[in-house]
Amino acid sequence: MQITKQTIDILRNFSMVNSSILINPGQELKTVSDMKTLLARATVTEEFPTQFAIYDLPQFLNVVTSPTYQGADYAFKDDSVNITLNGSSCEYYYADETTVVTPTKDIRMPEGEITFELTDEQIQTVRNMASILSTPDLACVSEGGSTYLNVLDKKNDKSNNNRLEVGDGNGTSYEMYFKMENLKLLKGDYIVDISSKNISHFAHKNLDLEYWIALEPDSTYDIVHDEVEDHENELTDSLGDE
Repeated sequence: MQITKQTIDILRNFSMVNSSILINPGQELKTVSDMKTLLARATVTEEFPTQFAIYDLPQFLNVVTSPTYQGADYAFKDDSVNITLNGSSCEYYYADETTVVTPTKDIRMPEGEITFELTDEQIQTVRNMASILSTPDLACVSEGGSTYLNVLDKKNDKSNNNRLEVGDGNGTSYEMYFKMENLKLLKGDYIVDISSKNISHFAHKNLDLEYWIALEPDSTYDIVHDEVEDHENELTDSLGDE
């Protein structure tokens, strides 16, 4: 079989979430960050024939995107994958599956009270300004009217910040905090849902690709926290140990 550039791009993005991955038979790919604050899932065109783990996913991707193996054929065996093209052959061995952090449960995503569309251009603006200003945090904020994404350092009252309007508000005041390091989205436009229970969902508009990102525990949504009852965020709760 062959692996398309789109799937390689998704795997490259997933390697930024977690440098290891467990791939199950079929067309679905999943990964989760080591701290279980970010989970990503995609459906790809290829159907992988066997379950296998890659410990150093960036290294594997460097092999398959090298000039030697672009457009190569892949033969998945019991303990390795053989990559061949134009007389060259690479035997790449799977990792011990117990060494890989992998999702164990499906996310129980509650209905999001905050919903808006986020374009690729807006995502790049947020990333660029966070880098320029050296701000580690991202806040989705509203005073009841418009919704804004604000890059800042929430530990510093006089932090440099940049605010970007991204949609209408819902009549409620909120300050929902993310870590910028968790905004590891593949290029594209997204539909965003944010729940007062400190979990968010980013769905790619053109691919079967989605991310669940945990919010920081000091996020506030009007007085809704009375009904949250100090639950841990839904992402870490869903992906935690049995």
